[in-house]
Amino acid sequence: MAGKFQLRPFDPSVDAAVDAGGGERMTERTRTVRDASGRWMVAPSIYFTKGGDPVDFSEESDDLIAQMAAQYEASSGLRFPRFPNEESASSYARRRSSTGGAEQGALAKRSPGNRRLLMRD
Repeated sequence: MAGKFQLRPFDPSVDAAVDAGGGERMTERTRTVRDASGRWMVAPSIYFTKGGDPVDFSEESDDLIAQMAAQYEASSGLRFPRFPNEESASSYARRRSSTGGAEQGALAKRSPGNRRLLMRD
């Protein structure tokens, strides 16, 4: 079993929107990257600590973003959205951003058939 990933995506029930520069605020910043199987995934590039501090990985490589997403998924039992091609994934990310981002709900969801219980500290 994978170890506990210590960071988490934006949670509107506990996190405040972060400064996006120029007076703008955002709830998440996503990247369209390939997962280990080659499918396209929309994954966060900003994670939050247990204390609610944002950690920005947006300048890191796509490979690192995909690895972090995989670690979060293994630890949480949740799954980021997957798509058959980059165009579909990018379209989803743009739509999500234009309709409120993480304020509309979590990016990662429970996979169908995954009944693993989440353990909370």
